[in-house]
Amino acid sequence: MNRISLLAAFFIVAFFLGTASPGQEKRKAVKESQSSQNISPVEKIKMAKALLDEAKRGLKREGKYNCCIDTPCNQCALDHQSCPCYDELKASKPVCPECYAGWQRGEGKDSSIKPSEVKTKLSTHKH
Repeated sequence: MNRISLLAAFFIVAFFLGTASPGQEKRKAVKESQSSQNISPVEKIKMAKALLDEAKRGLKREGKYNCCIDTPCNQCALDHQSCPCYDELKASKPVCPECYAGWQRGEGKDSSIKPSEVKTKLSTHKH
C-alpha cells in the first residue's frame, strides 16, 4: 500500500469515527496531516490498522458488518463501510476477494461451509 493510499485510508476511517462538523473535520484532517510528517511509516500503518479495526467494530455494533472470515476483511470496510459477506455466502452468492482468499487459506468462520463452495467474482460483488 503506497503512502497516499495509507493516508487516504487513515482519513476515511478517522472521518467515520469523528462526530465533529464538516469544517472541524477538515481542520482536524489538515492538522493531522501536518503532524503526521513526524511519524514513521511503520507507525502510520499501525495507527491506520488500529483505526480501521475500531471502525469495523463500530460497524459491527451497528449491524453493518457481518464478515465470513476469522479476521474480518478490510476491503469491504474501505470500499463500502459495511460487510455482508457472511450473509452473501449463506445465500450462495459471491464474497469479496479478501474473504475468498481467507476461505482458501482455511480462515472461514463457519465450519459447515467448505472452501470449495465459496465463490468470488469482482463484477457481481456489490453492496
